[in-house]
Amino acid sequence: MKWILLPGFDGTGKLFAPLLRALPPGIEPVVVSYPADRACAADELVEIVLARLPQDEPYVLIAESFSGPIALKAAAQPQRPPTAVVLCASFVQCPIPRSLIEILRYCGIAFGAKRPPRWLVRRYLLGGAEKAIFALFYRAIGEVSPRVLADRFSVLLEFDEHFAPSTLQCPLLYLQAAKDRLVTAHNFEIVQQRYPEACLEKIESPHLILQVQPQASIRAVLQFMAATRPGAPAHQKSLFHGGGFVVKWRDVMHKTALLFAGQGAQYAGMGRDLADGFPSTQPWLEQCRALLGFDLPALCFHGPEEELTKTSNAQPAIFLVSWLALQLLRERVPGFSFQAAAGLSLGELTALTAAGVFEFGDGLKLTRQRGRFMQEACELTRGSMAAVLGLDLEAMRAVCAEADVEVANLNCPGQIVISGETEKITRACQLAKSKGAKRAVPLPVAGAYHSRLMAGARPKVAAMLAAVSIRAPAAAVISNVTARPHTTPGEIAARLVEQVTSEVRWEDSMRYLLEQGFTRFIELGPGTTLSGFLKRIDARAQSFNIADAASLEATVRGLEISSTR
Repeated sequence: MKWILLPGFDGTGKLFAPLLRALPPGIEPVVVSYPADRACAADELVEIVLARLPQDEPYVLIAESFSGPIALKAAAQPQRPPTAVVLCASFVQCPIPRSLIEILRYCGIAFGAKRPPRWLVRRYLLGGAEKAIFALFYRAIGEVSPRVLADRFSVLLEFDEHFAPSTLQCPLLYLQAAKDRLVTAHNFEIVQQRYPEACLEKIESPHLILQVQPQASIRAVLQFMAATRPGAPAHQKSLFHGGGFVVKWRDVMHKTALLFAGQGAQYAGMGRDLADGFPSTQPWLEQCRALLGFDLPALCFHGPEEELTKTSNAQPAIFLVSWLALQLLRERVPGFSFQAAAGLSLGELTALTAAGVFEFGDGLKLTRQRGRFMQEACELTRGSMAAVLGLDLEAMRAVCAEADVEVANLNCPGQIVISGETEKITRACQLAKSKGAKRAVPLPVAGAYHSRLMAGARPKVAAMLAAVSIRAPAAAVISNVTARPHTTPGEIAARLVEQVTSEVRWEDSMRYLLEQGFTRFIELGPGTTLSGFLKRIDARAQSFNIADAASLEATVRGLEISSTR
């Protein structure tokens, strides 16, 4: 475990002293420092922190004073989230007066790196929060110039206005010194007022805020933090007294991942009772009709089946029903949040849309176009797919090499889907059975998806993605190609193009989420195929699905029960 320390902007690290004394022997924390001679934009400060994070081992991010918001923003990135974030008397959501920023900027211009004259403090800062905050900075002004402080406070002010605690991927521990009245008045209470969903006694997964009195009791908190690392029991509740400290906390609840169905899950009638039973779905349905220029909802609700199963219709249809399920989940469970999402093949586009990478309209049109491009590739080739059961991956790859076909989906233990030219798939099935496969079943699909036979669709998908706005995901979204979270918008586009002809690493994706401490999975959209895969990967994982009104109600009840355990 690495310990990354982010001192306040004065660089003194005074608030770390009790914590460092509490660390076990042999631990050497890594201290990150900021440039003291110039101002830095928010993104630059975060990049400085990210550059010091370990690549392949767990770490804890500890911040004091005004490094708190920078630590939170760094921790919110989905690629390498920390095991936990610890804030030591940190000014998170502390109202920094704009007048103070202007005074500091003026001091930097008029007095250079010297301390602002006391007459200025007396004249403009007569009391209240401004005086208390300024008193802290006054002691540190010899280390960082007033102008640099002013610029950094401006960055933090902007950050505070846009940051939401729900973007974090890990537990958040707030260490509050009993003697520091400024922290009591202007941190903890402000967070409670502005973000009650992330506060003591009203906590939402996966956050934890602790109040510790005094700081000398941090050792017990560190031991507790280790017990709440990803993979530890999810339901731990207690109220500790004694040893000169009080720790109030509520359990670090389930980390939740959303799962979105892929092609093949469609059926005539899907989504109909959701639309009939919930008026809030109607604006989405009307928007869908307007964007696509035809009545896709009617095709979902009534068929005919042969028209619905066409790739150009099935993909946007499954996207639409999955989206309705997500919106109704949010409607029925106020404050619902998720920390990751994954989707099988076309479902990856749904997962990205759910995480804010695409607007709903863009996601819908992308699935329609992607389906059309893949259908065109199918019409130019003679391909098919088959599911092989009971043969390990190494033996299956040998079969594919001999038959000249490809592995298309690695779904779960004992199930591998292959793809290629129809005659070669027939031969591959025969070879697989001769090598010990329990079954080799041809699938009723229009072509050889996720194989080289789809190569004609790749440049069209690339051009399609280049024409839409792609944003960074608000939650981790797992790539079918890498079985790891997507990163930048450019990487997202590249992986989606690659996905058209690459194997879908679904089992690896689920195992990655399980390793990251995810314990609750919600499948959204028609069918329960992904829930079935998950049970075969790890029978202990808690799973729900929302495909219709009945399963929506069952999931809502299940979430309520699991949240109170």
